[in-house]
Amino acid sequence: MRSTFHGLEVAKRGLYAQQTAISTAGHNITNANTPGYSRQRVNFSAAAAIDVPGLNRTYTPGQLGTGVTFSSIERMRERFLDDQFRHEAGSYGAWNVQKDVLEKLELIFGEPGETGMSSVIDAFWNAWQELSREPENLEARAVVKERSQALLDVFQHADRKLTELKDDLSTNLDLKLTQANTYIQQIAQLNGEIRRIENVGDQANDLMDQRDLLVDKLAELVQIDVKIGSDGLYEIALVNADGSAGQVLVDENGPQFFQTTTDNTGTIDPLNTVTGGEIYGIIHSRDTLVAAYQEQLNAMFAGIIFGEVTVNIPAGSVLPVDVEDVDGHTYPAETAVPDGGIKVVVNGINGLLQLGWTVRENANGDAQQGVPLFDGFDENNFSIQDVQLNDQIAHDLGMIAASFRIDDEGNVLKGNGDLALAIAQLRDGEFQFGDEMSGTFDEYFRAVLGQLGVQTQEATRQTNNQKVILNAVDQRRMSVSGVSLDEEMTNLIQFQHAYNAAARMMTTLDQMFETIINRMGVVGR
Repeated sequence: MRSTFHGLEVAKRGLYAQQTAISTAGHNITNANTPGYSRQRVNFSAAAAIDVPGLNRTYTPGQLGTGVTFSSIERMRERFLDDQFRHEAGSYGAWNVQKDVLEKLELIFGEPGETGMSSVIDAFWNAWQELSREPENLEARAVVKERSQALLDVFQHADRKLTELKDDLSTNLDLKLTQANTYIQQIAQLNGEIRRIENVGDQANDLMDQRDLLVDKLAELVQIDVKIGSDGLYEIALVNADGSAGQVLVDENGPQFFQTTTDNTGTIDPLNTVTGGEIYGIIHSRDTLVAAYQEQLNAMFAGIIFGEVTVNIPAGSVLPVDVEDVDGHTYPAETAVPDGGIKVVVNGINGLLQLGWTVRENANGDAQQGVPLFDGFDENNFSIQDVQLNDQIAHDLGMIAASFRIDDEGNVLKGNGDLALAIAQLRDGEFQFGDEMSGTFDEYFRAVLGQLGVQTQEATRQTNNQKVILNAVDQRRMSVSGVSLDEEMTNLIQFQHAYNAAARMMTTLDQMFETIINRMGVVGR
């Protein structure tokens, strides 16, 4: 015979189960806007039935249900979407940083624009063109001097800005590495707490949400591979260039940290291990993009100063030094260049200026040979910051060589502007930039700007594409893990009605017990 109080136990279990479901729905609602929160669901199951006693059979007609129980409170999460999100987050972080750096490079070069480097370069060539027309004009000479200083200033300014950008990236890299180390430490700690809770049979859903949120943030900084061990712990490793798992960040042995310039406790060198994320974007931008443009900037200015270039020396020119033309013929100093002129290879503007004459006289009273426009640098270890305008030119405009000619008495023909014209024509001269690159100065500059423009465009395209993909994956993930207030309110009403029904059942049973206990067995008293 079944127990009289069996129904009371069924009602009690119903109350407990529905109350748990109501509390879980409330937990979901209150965390609807909590970053990283995953909605939770109570898994109900029928409680084990009561068997009617039998000698030979366990399952006999007459099994009686014992109500409802909940087996678990499940965290709604799809691992595939998590892995996909983290992969796309790493790619987006790397491209976004590169896009930002390339846009800053465009601002440094100031192109296209009326105040960019190209306008200063054009003004420099035009100043020499004007001097060729009026070589004795002090104003024209002053303009050449100022335009030369402006050319140097704009290149040095750009070089300083590139150095500052590299320093900023290094500082930001340290901040990001410290941030990554913090995430790694917290993930390792949560691993331990989750294992402790799970080992006693409880579910650490909220701690798992916190851990996943930290892993998502870490994935934005570095490309990672996440695996779940047999004990439920996260095993996190960096991703190699070939897509395989590389250096371990977190496992059962604890965390491993990145090296920074301010903290020597780290064991992982980010320069050789990181292949994605914002940290990779910073390293690649600093050591590849910015460094390459700074090198090209140096090569560009070094080329115009002392890079080899072929120039035409007009007939009748009298040069202060022996020269050899491109065909191997040598022309002694202070002898007139024959009809038709000659072609010679000089070392940039500095070399060309030393083939001409200033309007000043040397200590012996003879015509003064031209002096380099820029000095103070080492050709073998060139740096724009070492270059300065020649002091002789800076303090005496007459030291600017503009003439190729002297008369029979050795006096400079001050009205001759052939040298100034030859320098102006270097606008179209083919310079040697470094060991492998040659072309006109304007062509090289446009090539650098064209490359920068294409790289910026590609980085922008990749960033936008990755953002679209990342948002799409996140939307899919939120459709699984996110809290829908409408759905939760519907569930809340459903659980409320179930709870009220169980309570009504409890009231009904109470009335039955009142009859049984207080009214049965009183007849005939």
